[in-house]
Amino acid sequence: MRGRIDSYLAAHPCERQLAADKATMPGGTVTFAASATAAISCSAGHLCIQDGNGKRYHYYYCGYYDFYGIGDGYFSDDQSSGTAARFYHENGTERWSSRAPQSGTPSWTPVWHIRPC
Repeated sequence: MRGRIDSYLAAHPCERQLAADKATMPGGTVTFAASATAAISCSAGHLCIQDGNGKRYHYYYCGYYDFYGIGDGYFSDDQSSGTAARFYHENGTERWSSRAPQSGTPSWTPVWHIRPC
């Protein structure tokens, strides 16, 4: 796991490590899970994602963010009821959206950008 977080921080020099398996990212935090099959948990007010490699993304700031997740995974939209999270193609067109509270099992490979609220 150490190599994964080191690689992430090298590629994202403005971010910082918060714990052995956790770092900041634009809009929230990313956690490098030991297992891609571990249960995903999400705090109230957050949009949480786990990609096919087991990376966990927790968004809690509004904004438009680049997304680097890949493979099949999970999401839990635990933002305020009715808040819409939007997921975009590489060219910026909307691929799909989620209205809180909602969860699902999408493929992240074609998602390039996220707007959590």
